[in-house]
Amino acid sequence: MHPPTADAQAILATVSGRGDLTHLVKVFTGTVHGAPLQRDWPTLTAASVTLRAVHKRVATAVLATAVLTTALLGGCTWPGPPTPTSAEPAATLRATSVSDGDTFTATDANGARVRIRLLGIDAPEAARDGSPADCGADQATAALSRLITGRSLALATDPVADPVDRFGRRLVFVTVDGHDVALSLVQAGMAAAWYPASEPTPTRYSDYRAAEAVARAAKTGLWAVCDEVGR
Repeated sequence: MHPPTADAQAILATVSGRGDLTHLVKVFTGTVHGAPLQRDWPTLTAASVTLRAVHKRVATAVLATAVLTTALLGGCTWPGPPTPTSAEPAATLRATSVSDGDTFTATDANGARVRIRLLGIDAPEAARDGSPADCGADQATAALSRLITGRSLALATDPVADPVDRFGRRLVFVTVDGHDVALSLVQAGMAAAWYPASEPTPTRYSDYRAAEAVARAAKTGLWAVCDEVGR
């Protein structure tokens, strides 16, 4: 390999200092400052190396700008996939009666009666049809009643779940003043995380499951007196 010619050395000195892409184009077209250039192999190789260096500087500047823009517009967080929306707003209702720790009846703004089943949890079953109540059923029913009676209930459906179960009950998440009612029941040891094995996993199930593990370990609520809570 031959050493770079004087032309190549001049190009390196000029372009490295200026970072001028237009100047590099002239290198490959054969003229610099309007004068013919000897386009031998060392000259083109040196110019190519310099071009790659300029591109690297440009790419670095673009990356820095992108990071800064993300920090300013996104609360100083790293870019990533958007947080999925766990539910779509459904309605606001008032409870009229409570069947057990996960089921109640409410009325909407028009006075229509709606049966509600809290999605993602299960509480002890109340006595019905000749079957005795599960352990803790009365306590779980009372706990749900305390949380929702006389309150404005915000309902939200889950995009992965059926909106209505086989009994005609609406399957929803319920919040009161921004607090998830089902999660509060699980944290208090009045219900357990659950969903039918044949159905998709509810979007809030992992939160309920984590809360159940804490309540179970601490023997909170019904976990102190019942072998199982719900199913």
